[in-house]
Amino acid sequence: FSMNVSVEDDAASGHYLRWYRKIAGANSWPQFLVLYQDGNMRLKPHPPVGRADVCFSSSVIIGPAAPNTRPYVDIEEVDVSPSTSSLRITYRSGGEAELNVSVDRVEAVADVEV
Repeated sequence: FSMNVSVEDDAASGHYLRWYRKIAGANSWPQFLVLYQDGNMRLKPHPPVGRADVCFSSSVIIGPAAPNTRPYVDIEEVDVSPSTSSLRITYRSGGEAELNVSVDRVEAVADVEV
């Protein structure tokens, strides 16, 4: 399956979404979030000064996943708002989730409301 992703006036379809954010005071735009169509999301903070990159966190499922050997959700659409650092996720089974994200050199955080 694929999901529809919209960012302001642009839209596309894909299997995952990657989000990059500029490091304050540096000429670097590292990736800090990846969200897959099956609801798995991983975050990572910006690297410390002097490091090129850091590892992603463990995956977490964003949404109402039924108990299963490999739990998942079926994301239909993601609306990205760079100005508010938020994602609105719509599931094919119905329902939505709102994520507010933040990232710096210390941590990457996603506050989730389902």
